[in-house]
Amino acid sequence: VSLGAVREALKHDTVEEVVQVEIDPRMVDLARSHFDHITQGFHADPRYRLMIADIRDHIAAAPVPYDLVIHDVSEPLPGSPAEFLFTPGHFADMAKIVSSAGAFVTWAGATGPCSGAEAGAIHALTSGHFPHAEALVCHTQSYGTSWLFSVGAHQDLDLAGRAAGLV
Repeated sequence: VSLGAVREALKHDTVEEVVQVEIDPRMVDLARSHFDHITQGFHADPRYRLMIADIRDHIAAAPVPYDLVIHDVSEPLPGSPAEFLFTPGHFADMAKIVSSAGAFVTWAGATGPCSGAEAGAIHALTSGHFPHAEALVCHTQSYGTSWLFSVGAHQDLDLAGRAAGLV
């Protein structure tokens, strides 16, 4: 559940709609019960729409491309339900639902001298399915490590040289 991402997106008046796809309704209930300090009531925003569905079904039925896809999912551990979320086929599907001027952002994992292989592999998936891809690193305080976020787009997002606060 991308609680913080949904909350932050809805802070912008230019955002027309935020669609959150969650496979497990229990996660939504848990978030509403225990993480209201993070959600800050975004569930009541009329621009918010929750879809309880498998992401594959949602992608197949997506009526229009999205301007921004935030792919905030579990780690692709071998044998886990999230493993398919980091396959070439899934990234190809993601590229199909991102609008021509839109962007795809995914968590790619911890990055550093001993932990960058997974992040590099995930960024390679983004680079392989979007003509323009950028790797952004930030220090995630809740985890105490630096994490890579992989951004893909069909057009140049012109991120180079921008101040971090503007990216």
